[in-house]
Amino acid sequence: MTQEKAQHTPGPWDSYPDPDTECSTLIEGRDGEIATVWNTCENDDCAANARLIAAAPDLLAALIDVHAKLDSLNWTTPEINQILEAARAAIAKATD
Repeated sequence: MTQEKAQHTPGPWDSYPDPDTECSTLIEGRDGEIATVWNTCENDDCAANARLIAAAPDLLAALIDVHAKLDSLNWTTPEINQILEAARAAIAKATD
């Protein structure tokens, strides 16, 4: 039996404070709420985390494009190879 690969909710995503509580930020996609980021209300990490999560689809798409372009240039330096490997690992982490 093969397992189907799950797809993330298409972007764009956005984040905004939860109107029902001061301690959470909502992440919303085209079809509605995707996630809630909860905070202890002691710092601003919640909003920063929510902005990063909301940017994830755009960041992934940009990284895929940059990786493809850089890879197509066929530059083979240790630094470029390290960058390409880091990009491949991040893309795999987000898509596998």
